[in-house]
Amino acid sequence: AFSDRHFLSCDAVLERLELEELERQVKSSPATMYSYKGKGRVGLIRPLSCSFCSHCNRLRLSSDGKLRPCLHSDENIDLLTPLRKGEDLRPYIEEALKNKPFSHHINEGEIARESMHRIGG
Repeated sequence: AFSDRHFLSCDAVLERLELEELERQVKSSPATMYSYKGKGRVGLIRPLSCSFCSHCNRLRLSSDGKLRPCLHSDENIDLLTPLRKGEDLRPYIEEALKNKPFSHHINEGEIARESMHRIGG
């Protein structure tokens, strides 16, 4: 309900602000970068209308030691337990990379239970 009441589309932002799109420098970046009146840069992310999943190279590590291959999925890999045991974390990170989805499924109604602001999105 909060998202529905407070959602502002990227198109609405672009209509209200005088932003000039910058050339994409990093293909894997989820944001399209814009210049704001030559004073700074603004990045807008469109996870629903402009799927960038196939180019995404990001993994997120939560404060409780969970490695998440995708912000729009509840899938995560526990790194804290093997870290405390002194284990090599590379196999766990490789597993996260291997399981990284090619696409989110938000449009099909699959929504992560944990909200993005809690996990760094």
